[in-house]
This record gives sequence, structure tokens and C-alpha cells, in this order.
Amino acid sequence: MCFDDGESPEVCDERVLFARRENAPKRKCCECGRNILRGEFYLMCSGIWDGEPRTFRRCELCFSRAEIVSESEKEAGCRAYSDPPFGEVRFLRVEDYPRLAEASVEDGRRRLSAIYEKQREDKKRWREQRKN
Repeated sequence: MCFDDGESPEVCDERVLFARRENAPKRKCCECGRNILRGEFYLMCSGIWDGEPRTFRRCELCFSRAEIVSESEKEAGCRAYSDPPFGEVRFLRVEDYPRLAEASVEDGRRRLSAIYEKQREDKKRWREQRKN
């Protein structure tokens, strides 16, 4: 099963964030609907799909699941290797992707924190270059 729905955003900003505030009302995972709590990492993607601005967030567990599916598709030789569309991870089945059983909050946290640290390093490097 390859995700190639052709629904790419016209504009997109994707980044990993760290939840610093408690009880942010709109900070829910688009996959499982769970509130993203203070102290958790999450993926946020803001963009324009079909002329409409939208924002999606994936919690640590759902991010881990999406990454496992992406890796499985890459290994299967899918033509347009990509992440599952936002809102679709909750419908994926272990029968179709056996490695989904390996998904965990710890795995998602590890992956997201590594991306977060790289983003911080890149931002710091950019600021230093800008000074010079």
C-alpha cells in the first residue's frame, strides 16, 4: 500500500515543537485526538491545501507510527515515498503494516527530539552567519 494521493500543499511549514504551556486548547493530535501535554514534543505542519489554510499536529506516538509506515513504504519500493496524509494514521492496520506494533511514545520522543535539536542547531548557525 503506497500513499500517493497527490494532495500536496501549495505552501507548507513543517517543524517539531516542544509543548511549554499547560492546557493549550487547540493543541490536539490530528490522528488520535489526544491533547498534547506540556513537556511533549510534537510535529506541527501548517500549510494551504486546496486554497484553505490548515494546521495539523502529530503527537509522539502517532509520529512514531507515521515514521514506521514511511519506512515500510520506502522498503517496499513505493514510487512516491512519503508520510501518510494527516488524519490517516489512525486508520492504519497492523495487518497491513506489521511493524506498527513496534510504535511507542519513547520511539516518537527520541525521533522528534533529534529533529528538534537539529532545528535548534540550524537556527543558531543561521543567526551566527547573519551576524557576520
